[in-house]
Amino acid sequence: MMSLSEKPKPALGIVGLGYVGLPVACSFAKAGYAVTGFDINRARLADLKSGKDKTGSVDNSDLESKTLSLTHDPSALKQCDIVIVAVPTPVDQAKRPDLSPFKGGCIRRWPELETGRDRCI
Repeated sequence: MMSLSEKPKPALGIVGLGYVGLPVACSFAKAGYAVTGFDINRARLADLKSGKDKTGSVDNSDLESKTLSLTHDPSALKQCDIVIVAVPTPVDQAKRPDLSPFKGGCIRRWPELETGRDRCI
C-alpha cells in the first residue's frame, strides 16, 4: 500500500482569483500542486501573469511558481482533479446573498468538467 507521501498530488483548479481564490491558488502551488487558476477578468489575469497583484493579496513573488497556471479558458479546468470555487457572494440590503457570481462562475462551468471530479464551493 502506498503511503500518503508517495501518492501523486491531484491537479487543482481555482475558479475566481480574487482576495480569497488567489492566495489559495498560490498556497497550493507553493506546496507543489499543479494549480490552474481561472478568472473571467482578463485585465486582472494580465496583471497577474506579468507578476503583479494590485490587490496585495499575495506577494508578487508568489506568482512566479512553476506549478501555477492562470487562464480565462474554462476548458483548462478539464485537467483538474479537484475544483475549488472562490467567487464573490455580495449581500443586498436585506442581507440576502447575491448568487449570480456563483451561478456565472461555477454552475455554468460544470459542463466543462467531467462527472466524478471533486468540487469544493
